[in-house]
Amino acid sequence: MPRKKTKPKRKRRKKQNQSFLQANLDNLVLLNGRQIFLYEPITHSTSSRVCKQLITLDSVSSQQPIILNINSGGGSVTDGFAIIDIMRTIKSPVVTFISGMAASMAGIIACTGYKRIMTANSFWMGHEMTCGDYDYLSKIKDRSKFYDQIWQRLVEYLKKYTKLSIKDLNSLQHGELWLGADKCKDKGIVDLVI
Repeated sequence: MPRKKTKPKRKRRKKQNQSFLQANLDNLVLLNGRQIFLYEPITHSTSSRVCKQLITLDSVSSQQPIILNINSGGGSVTDGFAIIDIMRTIKSPVVTFISGMAASMAGIIACTGYKRIMTANSFWMGHEMTCGDYDYLSKIKDRSKFYDQIWQRLVEYLKKYTKLSIKDLNSLQHGELWLGADKCKDKGIVDLVI
């Protein structure tokens, strides 16, 4: 029986190693530039990665700002608040930079920046929190009270960090509020549009 050729495996392995090295090099360059990217849905995994990067960069130097680049449709509220709490407790100022879209929980995170920047072609979106589970009725009732607390916390957060009007906040609760860059600046969601 003839032996299988091993050359294709070596080529494949070499290509995988090159991809792995390139990805690590890209991460190293970005982290040395104090750049973090939130370009995916906010999940436990995403939150864990962003929080670890924030803490790591802060431990290297707390004098230079960290830039949190955002292009995300949002995700988990509690995982988003984990990112916000780390941003607020580290010593390094965190600049949020929206390029593309900051929607839902990503939009709330974007409002937290020490300085908040947005590109001219980007959008911000807020809406009522989504939630729901299948469980025993008594647990759903308890969870519903928790969801009410979270929603009130989100509204209070937006009141504190933006100039959104009562009408805007009502729009959030009864649909979606989409804002372009100039409107975001007018409503205090961002400080600068570039």
